[in-house]
Amino acid sequence: MAENKQKITNKKQFELMVGILEKNPTVAKGLKFAECSGIGRGHFNNVWSDITATLNSAGPPIRKTQEWQKVWSDLKQKIKKKLQHNQTEARATGGGPNRIVILSSYEETVANLLSFQKTIDHEGPSFGLNLSVSPEPQSSNACEMSLDGENDENLEVARGESIDVPIAITPVISSRPSSRNYRHKLLEQQSDYLRVLVENSRESHQLQKEALELQKEKFIFKKENFARAEKYKADELQFHLQVLEYKKMKLELQRSQVNENRK
Repeated sequence: MAENKQKITNKKQFELMVGILEKNPTVAKGLKFAECSGIGRGHFNNVWSDITATLNSAGPPIRKTQEWQKVWSDLKQKIKKKLQHNQTEARATGGGPNRIVILSSYEETVANLLSFQKTIDHEGPSFGLNLSVSPEPQSSNACEMSLDGENDENLEVARGESIDVPIAITPVISSRPSSRNYRHKLLEQQSDYLRVLVENSRESHQLQKEALELQKEKFIFKKENFARAEKYKADELQFHLQVLEYKKMKLELQRSQVNENRK
């Protein structure tokens, strides 16, 4: 049952594969292109043997050379489909959200290495027509890279990536903005939101400042009231002391008079 389990190429293996083939662009374009460019089958096989050893050392999964060549073929087809999808999205006028697919760094490297964008632009559909993948026309140049025989199905991807890329899309004619105008409008909306946020922040700061001033005035008022209350208590206590002193003097005077009368 373990042998039937689907092998998932990890991201590190994809990056290693692309890195090696980037240094061997003739091999990356296939055996037919390599032979026409003067690269023998022996050198071609040696490069792929080195690739197999390197990728297996970064596994799992572990594969044979022919299986890694299939992974490379599937990866090229997946990237080409993404580019075709993005071109359709850029040209479409149908309503709905923007569905541009972002390529990873190693996918960008493969697209540039194999000049996929030039191929896509050459065979791209006319404005408003359906997009469907069709085989590339046979070139008169025998050394031009060919993708014939590469299977479009069961494309392998790095763990966590998606291959949900539409292949046939019928745009609905409406007022859909281009991706550049769409990004421009998003930037304008973002600027408006930031402007409102700044204004609200200023108002909030002003309100906080006014609230702080009110608290300060309230504190001063309470402090003054407390001082007046303490002064009133001190004056009242002084008054009671003076009354007691007066009563004491009066009592002593009365005693003195009583003593004199006795004599």
